[in-house]
Amino acid sequence: MEKQEDLEKHVPNLKERIYFFALGPLLAIPLSIFYQNFLDTYLTKFFSETLVFSVIVVIVAPLIEELLKAVPLLYRHIEVKKSIMNLAIYLGVGFGLSELILYVVNYNVPLRSRIPSLIFHPVSAIIIAYGINKGQTLKFFLVSLFFHSGSNYIKLVQPAWTLGWLILNIIAVILAVRLYNER
Repeated sequence: MEKQEDLEKHVPNLKERIYFFALGPLLAIPLSIFYQNFLDTYLTKFFSETLVFSVIVVIVAPLIEELLKAVPLLYRHIEVKKSIMNLAIYLGVGFGLSELILYVVNYNVPLRSRIPSLIFHPVSAIIIAYGINKGQTLKFFLVSLFFHSGSNYIKLVQPAWTLGWLILNIIAVILAVRLYNER
């Protein structure tokens, strides 16, 4: 077991950074494809495709993606604040990049519409990491989930970048920057 003073000095090395970055594609892509196919296959037998798609986009995808970000960060909860926040950024960028590639390649979504996910996923991971550090994991997980679901909902009902979507995401970025910089 590492001593407390060693943990306070810990800075993630290259191996740890790569590992957290790689968790995005390793977790996000297979599970995104799985829940999309599973829910499409079984729920569309009972509900309209539009309703199933909406539930996936607004509820299921954000919940699963935020949980997948929280779990590796919870594993590293003994890290010092800056260390876990930096790991959260690597994890979020991995998620954002893998989601961008998945949507552009598999679903033919325009690249420009997926670029914000490169910013959003690290932002939501920072919010979760902050909650873990403060012993308020559920509270900040729910904040992150609110931003993710809200952003997806706005994009679902108004596909173009709207003022509401922009404001919601700017608030999330400002919050994440403040939490990251808080000492």
